[in-house]
Amino acid sequence: MRKNVLLAMLLTAAAVGFSAPRPAMVPLPGIWTIETEFENLRPIMFSPDGSEPQRYWYMILSLTNNSPNTVPFYPSIELMTDTYFFCQANDFPAGAIFKQIRLVNQGKYPFLISYDDIDSSILKGSDNTVDIAVVFRDFDAEAKSLSIFIEGLSNETVTIEHPTKTDKDGNPLKVRLRKTLKLNYNLPGDNTAKQSRTLIFDSLEWVMR
Repeated sequence: MRKNVLLAMLLTAAAVGFSAPRPAMVPLPGIWTIETEFENLRPIMFSPDGSEPQRYWYMILSLTNNSPNTVPFYPSIELMTDTYFFCQANDFPAGAIFKQIRLVNQGKYPFLISYDDIDSSILKGSDNTVDIAVVFRDFDAEAKSLSIFIEGLSNETVTIEHPTKTDKDGNPLKVRLRKTLKLNYNLPGDNTAKQSRTLIFDSLEWVMR
């Protein structure tokens, strides 16, 4: 959500003397994290309402719950560039473009579902792995890098004090951060051409956001 972007910017600005929390190296009892595999972000051209083709981006997530029990799943997936362009996954009617994505990937992902149609829980076991297609709007041509933030893959949280905001008594507001998967990409060279934009996967990390 946009509040997460603003908070991330504030935490960066307040980095002096501040150490952002990191996910636990060894999870505490009762903490679970969904095993996540992904296909790299890729472009797809689509013509909404028969108009001129526009570029969108999509990725496929394969989610497996290896914990002992069914876990709730209420994801929030966001894209942010180094130019602070921001968009949420499927923030537009994506049904028609999903049909195109499913057709392209039906050989490898015969049970692919749209991000709009996910269930509110994931059953345990590899037999219940869920394959999800996530779609983003195109981003600005000036961007040189971007990150995808996937929240909802774990129930690990931590509460910190907001670096700038206070309550009515002058005490720092409390902010709850969630364990979030961050996928980082680079956009080298000239990326102004509609059909030939290059996107290179850089790294994966877990952050508290």
